Amino acid sequence: MLTSKGCVKAADIDGDGDMDLFVGGRVVPGKYPTAPRSYILINDGKGIFADATSTICAALQQAGMVTDAVFADLNNDKQPDLIVVGEWMPVKVFINQKGNLQMLHLSISILQVPAGGTASMQTIWMAMAIWILS
Repeated sequence: MLTSKGCVKAADIDGDGDMDLFVGGRVVPGKYPTAPRSYILINDGKGIFADATSTICAALQQAGMVTDAVFADLNNDKQPDLIVVGEWMPVKVFINQKGNLQMLHLSISILQVPAGGTASMQTIWMAMAIWILS
């Protein structure tokens, strides 16, 4: 993964008891605003991580210019769902369905993070997204 990263977040995505990772791609150096690849890395239980993005959630491969993310159980099913924010992209919500993340298509325009927003602004917008969805 020789690209710029915006964040790394851990959660047990596949429900096997160990922590897996979401790695959010931030920017392609020298090619702004090209969005780099993001990753879902699944832990084999021995601390070895394998790229499972294409099988867990292919949409995350080109999620956008990710600046932050959070895992939270949005639908109370005891599985970690993923919320991703970034520059020049809407808030994206991925619902965990037994280890596969499915993008929730939101039609609420207020969820658009203002371009060039600071990290604290994006955190506020993320909190608003969670509140709207709950």
